[in-house]
Amino acid sequence: MPQADETISVVISNCIINLTADKTAVITEMYRILKPGGRLGISDVVAEDHLSEQDSVQRGSYEGCIAAW
Repeated sequence: MPQADETISVVISNCIINLTADKTAVITEMYRILKPGGRLGISDVVAEDHLSEQDSVQRGSYEGCIAAW
C-alpha cells in the first residue's frame, strides 16, 4: 500500500481479503498503516482449513462474483 506507517484512522475491508492469495500480507499492511488506537473493520467469506491455497483462492473468487450479483 502506498500509505505511510500509522497514518490511517480507519481501515474497512468488505469481502476482498478472500480474493487474495497472501491474506497474512494483507492484514499485516492494514495494521502497518493504522494509527495507534485506529480501527479495523473486516467482513469477509471464510473457507474451510483443509483447502489448498489454490482452491481457497478459486472458491473465494467464485463467492465474490456471486455476492456481487
